[in-house]
Amino acid sequence: MDWRTRSRKRCQDFIILKLQNCHCIGFFFVFLQHLFAQNKEKLIHAALLAILNRDAGELESMPVEDLEQQFHALRRLVASKAGFSAFTAIPGFREKIGVRVARALKLGHDGISHAAIDMICTLMEPMHDNFDLKQEQLNKSSLLSSERFLEGLLDMWTLHVVRDIFQVFI
Repeated sequence: MDWRTRSRKRCQDFIILKLQNCHCIGFFFVFLQHLFAQNKEKLIHAALLAILNRDAGELESMPVEDLEQQFHALRRLVASKAGFSAFTAIPGFREKIGVRVARALKLGHDGISHAAIDMICTLMEPMHDNFDLKQEQLNKSSLLSSERFLEGLLDMWTLHVVRDIFQVFI
């Protein structure tokens, strides 16, 4: 592994660590205000696509911590105005999120399920100032338009009610 690859890997690890550990109030992270100061939208879209372009088929073989970190990073990115609108603006973004969440929920791990649902909830309710009501409605209608996805959520919630751990998701 050459120095460029190690440097890139350290930078990615640093950003993921900061995205996980920063307190979330919209996108007003103290650290990220300066990191994404210029061209926020392009950088946020690039970060979202970089995370989502990883093969969704490898979710089953991924370490649990890494998968959970990915959902936490996605959650923090879609909490921004640019990330919130990216759900319907970027072609294929909705499908990639749907496939990733559906496969993650099928794993049956409570931590991953919670992180995935938390990210979905962030897409349904804006966490930034001066939000666009039309964008919120578009996101909600896009999320709730797939019958298969809703049935999968309902099955997961039914399983959690039976196991008496439903309070984790509320």
